[in-house]
Amino acid sequence: MRKLVVVAAVAMTLVLAACTTSTTRPTGVVTGVANPCVGLVLAGSALPRVTALLHFGPTVVASTTIKSGAKCRFSVAPESYKVKARQATPSFQYRPKGVVVRADHSVTVSFPDYCK
Repeated sequence: MRKLVVVAAVAMTLVLAACTTSTTRPTGVVTGVANPCVGLVLAGSALPRVTALLHFGPTVVASTTIKSGAKCRFSVAPESYKVKARQATPSFQYRPKGVVVRADHSVTVSFPDYCK
């Protein structure tokens, strides 16, 4: 009887282990800083926010709006992406930059103030 209980316990453990296997896909990270295109700034003036967009083909897979000079961070599946940045006021679009994200690695893309 004791052998039967041990065999049953081992069998249940194996079945439960098979049910809980992880299918988490590896990820990589895209970081960057985007500074708004504003030219000369008067002391105390508010700087516009910048929206960073991560594209896979024509699809936006992630986006965030950040303060001037703040870092943005996207954790995504390994793949080739295009990073775009834009600001609303004054209206300005930065030239897109291509990045290749690898599993467990980080890649940095920054957008400086081209208007200074």
